[in-house]
Amino acid sequence: MTNPTQPPLSLRPWPIGDKRPKSLAEFIARVKSAGPEGFRGISEDELRREVELETTGIASTETEMAAPDGDVDMDSGPSAGDEPSTTAVTAETIRTAREEALRNIDIAHQNAMLTLDFVSLLLTKEDPTNAGRTLSPTLRELVGIGTLGADQLAAPQTNASRVQDNKMVATGWKFLDINRSMDSVLSAAARLQKEISLETRYWADVLAVSDKGWSVSRLPHERQTLGVKFGFSESAPAFRNTSLAPMRRSDDGTVSLDAARVANPQRVRVSIERDGVVVGRSMLPQVPAPDAPLESRVMEARNTIFHQELWYEINREGRTLLSFGVRLAEGAVSYELDPHTKAVIHLCDLTDEAPDELGWGPGPDDVLAEAISSALPLLLSYAHRLNLRVRSQPGPPQARQSRAGQPYALLRPVIAYLEHERSLERTTRFVSDLTWVLQSAGYLSASFTLVEPPVSTASPGSSRHTSSSEALLHTFLSPHEFQLQLSITPAVRLSVIGTTQLSAHLCTMYSTRLLPPLEEVPLGPSGPVVPRQNTLRFVYPPSETYPNFREVTHYVRGAVARFLADQAEQLAFSIAGSIEGDGEQRLDFVKSIDGTAVSAVEPDRRSVRFEVNLVGSSGEVAGADEYGSPQLRVYGVWPPLRDGEEMTPQTWTWTVEEAKGGIGKETVEGVCISIFKGLDY
Repeated sequence: MTNPTQPPLSLRPWPIGDKRPKSLAEFIARVKSAGPEGFRGISEDELRREVELETTGIASTETEMAAPDGDVDMDSGPSAGDEPSTTAVTAETIRTAREEALRNIDIAHQNAMLTLDFVSLLLTKEDPTNAGRTLSPTLRELVGIGTLGADQLAAPQTNASRVQDNKMVATGWKFLDINRSMDSVLSAAARLQKEISLETRYWADVLAVSDKGWSVSRLPHERQTLGVKFGFSESAPAFRNTSLAPMRRSDDGTVSLDAARVANPQRVRVSIERDGVVVGRSMLPQVPAPDAPLESRVMEARNTIFHQELWYEINREGRTLLSFGVRLAEGAVSYELDPHTKAVIHLCDLTDEAPDELGWGPGPDDVLAEAISSALPLLLSYAHRLNLRVRSQPGPPQARQSRAGQPYALLRPVIAYLEHERSLERTTRFVSDLTWVLQSAGYLSASFTLVEPPVSTASPGSSRHTSSSEALLHTFLSPHEFQLQLSITPAVRLSVIGTTQLSAHLCTMYSTRLLPPLEEVPLGPSGPVVPRQNTLRFVYPPSETYPNFREVTHYVRGAVARFLADQAEQLAFSIAGSIEGDGEQRLDFVKSIDGTAVSAVEPDRRSVRFEVNLVGSSGEVAGADEYGSPQLRVYGVWPPLRDGEEMTPQTWTWTVEEAKGGIGKETVEGVCISIFKGLDY
């Protein structure tokens, strides 16, 4: 160790090299650069002062080292050309100081190790296992363990009062430790009780969800966290991969469902707009409360992601149905039901739509909107089930991949059903109005019957795994068919069949078929018995199919007109046979080429012609793009009763409005008798 009286060692930076000029040329260059005057600015006094500084440099340096704070006297600044002297602290001095410092550190380390060996050797007698770990191997080999002991040579002097004080202090410390332990145990018990209650509440919610059939498992990337799978295994990958929500425990012990994608409840909603005004829309469920049971929140998450996928699939399919009137614009998919009405489908947030429900009352088309809104989720579920069935059956993998990219048939069945209902309504209204007109014209036996196939819950050729719901949806996806049986008379009956296909055209094809007459039904109390063959089979047989509603109504109207003409021809022959006269005065009648008129031969020229037209709202014949109500017209012409007068033409009409209003009209048979007999009107 160093002498305490000596100044403390101060570690300074490495000394800088000698900066004195090495040659005369360097000295001259320094003098010239010292100032603008060069050698002229150097005086004899400055040279003497510089020599003195060089002589006293060592003493000045020692003075600086002795200063406690390392201060330097700055009273006399160096003159031009002066250089600081660093010869006082040499490399040898630094080396000596470093060796002394290392030597002192080594001495301290040796003393510490000796002390450790001494204490360890002393403790090996009491606890050789633990004390032997810190004993150096060298000392262990030299003296062994347990060879050093210690004993108390003189016991401390004690008295009764001191013993009592020590007992009191020991008892106090024990009480303090006991109280501290009790407080710690009570705190731990309270904390444990709180943790137990929170865990009990958490696991009760988890078990309630698991008992309801929801799949609960560990998260793939967080094995310590449980999650519930609320999506569908047959969904699109974008929705299937995000349908696992972590179930984290909140501060109050309830389960916090961390489902970021379904944070806002959403539903697909259907609205019916007529001329821009909403006349019907589907209902929306209530938004679940934040403190709702976990099962309700999981169910809401499932419904939300299901409707998100439904909206995604509707947009995919809608792009392929643009030619059928489907339009995608402004976050909605619309379909035109008729020129004034359209169905609008959009994805809405329940939280945003809730205020609008307060001011909305029942609309006239709420049932239609609700039916469409209910059909779309059922069709998507049916598509999921078909995917599962195809995936579970063996087959070529390329067939599965080719089918996976196709959009589901969701809008197409709905459009086909709406087209079927529209065709059924138009055809039924036409046949019903035509029946009213025929009854008003005197054919009281005219009637019609609507026949629809029953809804079957058993799919033909289905396996035992097919459920009733699948069979019902299979019926919904099958071609829709209806049949209208029109009876003009018991002898003249025909059937109009409409079939709506889900093919690429999405239209209703019509066909007609003649029905056999009823057995022996008389036309009247004294009339003849109905023949056993349908008259239309000979006068106007139908074709196989008709592409649209206008074509099939054209045939039905023509069939009614030709039936009436055939009845008029039979009546004319009956009247002509009852008139007495020779062959030249005897009347003779003939039917026109198109079969809708009956005329007398020359020179009488009396005639009657039948026509069934579709009349629009303006009272005129409906155009090609307008659907009107049927109207029966009879055009009659007969000769004048007096010579010199012209032929008398007249038109009789029978309309639906007059028939429903109860306005009495003359029968067609009466009109024909008057024309054929030449009676005056």
